[in-house]
Amino acid sequence: MLATPSAPAFGVVSFTIIGILMRMLLKQVMKSFGLLAIGWATLVSGHAQLSVSLESTRDTFLLYEPMEFNVRLQNLTGSPIALQDHPVHKRSWLSFQIFGSSGEKIGPTGNGSLPPQVLKPGESKTLQVNITPLYKIRSTGQYDIRANVNIAGGQSFITGSIRINVGKGEVTWVRDINVDGVKRTYSLIRFLDQSKSSLYLRVEEVDKNLVYSTTRLGEIVGFTTPDVKFDSDGKIHLLHVSTSALHRYSRLTRNGILEYQEDRQVAGMAPALIETDDGGVQLAGGFNTRKQVKRKKLSEDQMGL
Repeated sequence: MLATPSAPAFGVVSFTIIGILMRMLLKQVMKSFGLLAIGWATLVSGHAQLSVSLESTRDTFLLYEPMEFNVRLQNLTGSPIALQDHPVHKRSWLSFQIFGSSGEKIGPTGNGSLPPQVLKPGESKTLQVNITPLYKIRSTGQYDIRANVNIAGGQSFITGSIRINVGKGEVTWVRDINVDGVKRTYSLIRFLDQSKSSLYLRVEEVDKNLVYSTTRLGEIVGFTTPDVKFDSDGKIHLLHVSTSALHRYSRLTRNGILEYQEDRQVAGMAPALIETDDGGVQLAGGFNTRKQVKRKKLSEDQMGL
């Protein structure tokens, strides 16, 4: 262990003041980029080889929804850095330290790990990780989260913590559907996040305490009722009022995975879902303003709940 020379008292005070000023400046920068929380890496052992930070654009989540965080990595050396799970101890190269409000540690689910990465000299890379299927956050409350990166030689890099709140939301619509002989419960949930009300669709087997998905469909105007229809293939078609001038259409699989979305502006006939004679569901009325194609993310390669 390397010895650290003692420092005069005034140096400690000055360092503390500088740290406070840096945190204040960082908060302003975060707001300008839409980041609500960020944790910078702390080197636990060895010389500085890797810069790691943990970022989130949100600090409030609905229970069971995907909780996505950005892990930013930068190679500070002149040689490549391989990030991969330990072949013997099965230790993941990227893990998270999660603690509840009472200090209890939240353990992993064992539902897989992230793919290996290689950082070239000076290269930066950002990974988007959904921690919901990876860790047992199964109740509402407050959680502190850190990212932990392990590299060859046993060196660890731990970021500062990000505090998030996990809430329950308000269930406004429920329907039980028989899918392949199994009863599934489909529910719509309104959830207040950053003073905005968002609409979610949850698919679950209540009897088995099994949640297939909790999918965020976007903002919803208060005191409006979404229209939900199922086609003959079991797919879900949903239309809700997202702003005073726009309706949002969403098509999801029977497991609640979002396939397609588009916004329609009210023009002439208001947007509506129409059931066809062959068991299909069509969107009619309104003016198509933009299409949203769901992009594939790293988190979608992870196993579900």
